[in-house]
Amino acid sequence: MLVLAMSQRESVKHGEISKLTPDVAAEYAGKTPKTVARDLNQLITMGLVRRRANSYQANREIVLTFLPTRRKNDNDR
Repeated sequence: MLVLAMSQRESVKHGEISKLTPDVAAEYAGKTPKTVARDLNQLITMGLVRRRANSYQANREIVLTFLPTRRKNDNDR
């Protein structure tokens, strides 16, 4: 969920991560900043997130491979 939320933006500062979307905020409610840092470090290790100078960026190329392809319907021809 976090990576998908991050992929909707060019980059995200560390302090904004736990508030990206209502769903992400609900997941991190009551959690410490260490939890966000732990999750980010794990996503970086997995190659799903890249660390930038003072922000983080979802690795969209990899994220897009996990999303289902849209099925064409008769109107798309």
